[in-house]
Amino acid sequence: MRISSTLSATLVLFSLMVFSAEASTVRVVDKVIDDKHYIVGEVDINADESQVWSVLTDYKGASKVFDNLSECEVVETTESGVLVRQHVKSSLLPFRLKYLVLSKESPRRIDFKSIEGNIQKFEGFWKVLPNPANRTTTVTYAVSITSNSIVPTKLLRKSFRGYSPDLLQQLKRKIENPV
Repeated sequence: MRISSTLSATLVLFSLMVFSAEASTVRVVDKVIDDKHYIVGEVDINADESQVWSVLTDYKGASKVFDNLSECEVVETTESGVLVRQHVKSSLLPFRLKYLVLSKESPRRIDFKSIEGNIQKFEGFWKVLPNPANRTTTVTYAVSITSNSIVPTKLLRKSFRGYSPDLLQQLKRKIENPV
């Protein structure tokens, strides 16, 4: 009996250490950029830039990477960018966020902005920077949100801020352990 409780306690402590170590690799802050409030997250991924880029630009496969994305469909690809329909589940909201996003890809960066949906303003970027010294790639995810519904902007920001570490960890796991 004493051995099993000691073993259980050891397993719990080990799990806490593993998960807290994993969570500590993601950095999330609130930042003002060009007079807009952004939630900015960053993570280092043990992969080269091209591996990271191929996952980020696989819009059709995005719902297999990010748990909160229930739908991600490429509507159209134009000279202006990639038009993507997304449905997002939120743990704080009783409904899904639905929007049409225009993603513009440039070297090492994807800028996105909603052009319709149930969020007044949803815009931001993904940035990919290689770190040759330690053979990792730093990925930055930044999002600015303003509500146009009965849900206050502050609650939307809280939801996205709370979910940003998970989002980046899911990306990291997908790339580092592609099974």
